[in-house]
Amino acid sequence: AVHGALIAAQQIDTKRKRAEAQRHIVIGAGAAAAAAASPIPFSDAAILVPIQLGMMARIAQIYKIKFERAALLAVASTTAATQVGRATFTGLLKLVPGVGTAAGGAIGAGVASTFTFAMGQAWAVVCAKVASGKLRNSEGMIDNDQVRELFISEFTKKVRVRQESR
Repeated sequence: AVHGALIAAQQIDTKRKRAEAQRHIVIGAGAAAAAAASPIPFSDAAILVPIQLGMMARIAQIYKIKFERAALLAVASTTAATQVGRATFTGLLKLVPGVGTAAGGAIGAGVASTFTFAMGQAWAVVCAKVASGKLRNSEGMIDNDQVRELFISEFTKKVRVRQESR
């Protein structure tokens, strides 16, 4: 009876953590969209990284996981190259007077929101796995390579799903 109650409590706790993580993902995606909608060319890139890292750090806290800052940065940087390319495109688009500003802001907001949402979803999967004792090396430490691989895989899936749902 005690074992069954413990399992039920853990399942409720897992659902609560997942719901709290989802709340922060939605907030992060909204903040990223707002930052990217700025009419100032190239202004969003400097704002997006802290928004995304903050969201990822909060999700890790929800799951009570202490990642080294270096590991968090390494995982986040895996998506940076793609984001820089897209940010450069939308930044250049914003340079076109009139229509370019509006189009660049709208495209940038959509991309930033999609990427941030996908990052949050992927990171929540990683954190849930780590919290359940997975993604560990032979010494029982968090395996950064496994974390990065799972994050990239989940991130790619989430971006694809998000783009297909639009």
